[in-house]
Amino acid sequence: MKEHLQDWSSLWILPFLLACSVSKVQNGVTPDQDQINIRTAVTDQLGNLYFAKYSNEIIKQDPDGKQIGYFSNNQLGKIGIIDATSPLKVMVFYPDFNTGVVLDRRLLETGRFNLIDMGFGEIDLVAFSRDGTIWIFDDHEQRLYKIDQQGQIIRTGDDLRLTFNERLQPTRMIEAGEFLYLGIPGKGVLVFDLFGQYKSQVLFDDLLDFQVIQDGILIFEKADSLNEVNILTHTEKRFLIKDELRVGRILVTKQQLIHITQEAISHLPLDALNWE
Repeated sequence: MKEHLQDWSSLWILPFLLACSVSKVQNGVTPDQDQINIRTAVTDQLGNLYFAKYSNEIIKQDPDGKQIGYFSNNQLGKIGIIDATSPLKVMVFYPDFNTGVVLDRRLLETGRFNLIDMGFGEIDLVAFSRDGTIWIFDDHEQRLYKIDQQGQIIRTGDDLRLTFNERLQPTRMIEAGEFLYLGIPGKGVLVFDLFGQYKSQVLFDDLLDFQVIQDGILIFEKADSLNEVNILTHTEKRFLIKDELRVGRILVTKQQLIHITQEAISHLPLDALNWE
């Protein structure tokens, strides 16, 4: 466990739940429009599931699998990110048009913003903050910005090239509690404070994606296993994923596990995982 943790100090994360996903579209095959884009699948802190289909429809289901929300927009390109940090205020980001759409708990549109109009270049990675502002990662400048929904810059992070001596290519960003997490496949997760300043990192050189659960617990997703890392107690548990569950993804919530593929969604009890 010591090889995964660097420079942790008095870290406290408020109860938070968000799951992330990894696309399994392979060999250049175009998926059917009715199939699920598992890269977009997330859960909120209440255990509700959100996912997009390749038709750009977004579905919200309660923990029992009942549909309780629907949204569709075919004018903004492909859906890149669904951020359900708050179940009352969901953000959907369309990177092709650098546009974010804000939805209420029923997935009805309540607002939108365009990062190009705000003066930013092409942005692929955004995240909601609990105070209603927006985090963006500027790939060109290799730094974090925190902005309001009018585009005014509130916080500016350091140039990460000066810290790591290389260009970073993060694919997931999550604010949880007092920290912001930036996931980089093949490297691990970087941890920032809410001023956008780099604090520390959790190293996982074969990381695919990650989830933040609660109380300092992160789920690291690898090709053949899930690794639960508790950054408060510096402990780690590992679950080897059975062959039949390696197609698609496993989302971990407080109530259950959700196995999601392009074709189907299954709900499993938490004890279905045998942690080492």
